[in-house]
Amino acid sequence: MKEILPLFIMVDACGWEIVKNDPFAQKFAPHRTKLNSVFGYSSACVPSILSGRWPVEHRNWCYFVYDPKHSPFRPLRPLRWLPTALTSRRVVRRFLTKLVKRYLNFQGYFDLYNIPFQYISLYAFTEKKSALKPGGMNEGPNIFDFLTRRHIPYFVSKPDLTEQANLQDLKGKITAEEIDFAFMYWPGLDGLLHRVGNQSPEIPVRLRQYEEWIEGLLATATDHYKEIRLYIFSDHGMANCDEHLDLKAVIDALPVRMEKDYAVVYDSTMARFWFFNDEARKTITAALSSVGQGRILPDE
Repeated sequence: MKEILPLFIMVDACGWEIVKNDPFAQKFAPHRTKLNSVFGYSSACVPSILSGRWPVEHRNWCYFVYDPKHSPFRPLRPLRWLPTALTSRRVVRRFLTKLVKRYLNFQGYFDLYNIPFQYISLYAFTEKKSALKPGGMNEGPNIFDFLTRRHIPYFVSKPDLTEQANLQDLKGKITAEEIDFAFMYWPGLDGLLHRVGNQSPEIPVRLRQYEEWIEGLLATATDHYKEIRLYIFSDHGMANCDEHLDLKAVIDALPVRMEKDYAVVYDSTMARFWFFNDEARKTITAALSSVGQGRILPDE
């Protein structure tokens, strides 16, 4: 029997608003509290969790950034001649995403989303490496660098496997007493919340499933480790989508031109602009100031 197993379980999107009125995991993890996340999406949150550093330090923040000089997407520009009705379809984008990820040998999370192929060569992508591996940060080390340098055997979820497959893999390594550290990553709740919102009766059902899995892990670990240190946490929460704002249509109607005067990336709840002249900055800033559903973020 081994001495200690630190067991870290990250349930994607399981924010405080999801569990504050739910007894999730209280039976075996009674100490709970609300935490503030870093600013950004999972692309910023997960690297910060795994490195213990702010995004300004590890340099992983939003996926697409304006950087035409280092863009790996130049070979995709001919796709701009394909009809938008085809290339904007999610099933087509998923297929192209898989091909492009393999072609560019990206190791981390990658999605083309709905970036127009006309402009895709203006952008670089920040997560070429996997944050779940040693050397996975754009700058500095992560926990897996730490473990590798100290020759500490560990388990980490494989993104290409299902949650249940990773669960069985971890149970096997625990039973064989092969590891001294475990990091389990369950992304399923995030996908469910995107689909049904955070008030759906499907949410407690998924939480009960996770509880059952964790109890099974603890039962297995108790037979092979004298002490289990369990930590359950998330990267961010989830807000319901109550209104759709077509900010792109607002900006496209202005007397400034994409690529010539500015570049932009429209994320799910944030637009990021790069201005190439003062007129574009003034015009777009004035338009954004009149959009009541959002705000221009201050530097701090």
